[in-house]
Amino acid sequence: MIEHSDTFNLANLTDVELVDEYIKTQDDLNNAKKKKFALEQKAKQLMEERGSTIIQGDAKELILDSKPIYDKSRLKPLKEILSTEDLIRRKAFIPEQTIIKEEDWNMTNLKPFMKYGEEVRVHIEKSIIGQKERFVLKQRR
Repeated sequence: MIEHSDTFNLANLTDVELVDEYIKTQDDLNNAKKKKFALEQKAKQLMEERGSTIIQGDAKELILDSKPIYDKSRLKPLKEILSTEDLIRRKAFIPEQTIIKEEDWNMTNLKPFMKYGEEVRVHIEKSIIGQKERFVLKQRR
């Protein structure tokens, strides 16, 4: 077990002080989460107004990373359009297995199949149901 008593000066706390400090810390954490959310909303607003995905600070950049969310049930028609063996071999499709594992699609490996034609591209694009966004801090260059 890691001792944090020295780092945070907790060694001589009474039980009541420990619980009170825990409650205060929990409140501080909740307030920090609310502030982080408000800052992210403000950053999104500024980025939308500027048509950007990066805000520069003195030493770091705040980057809005966005990835599509797929409804993989919409990809089933691709098994009739493309070679299932090829999809499996290239790890774009993982078939249902006897160990009670449902079939799955690996979108990173499936996207190159979009080059196989308009019908394939349309099915993959129609499976997008939203965007997953997250903020990333990176060192400025």
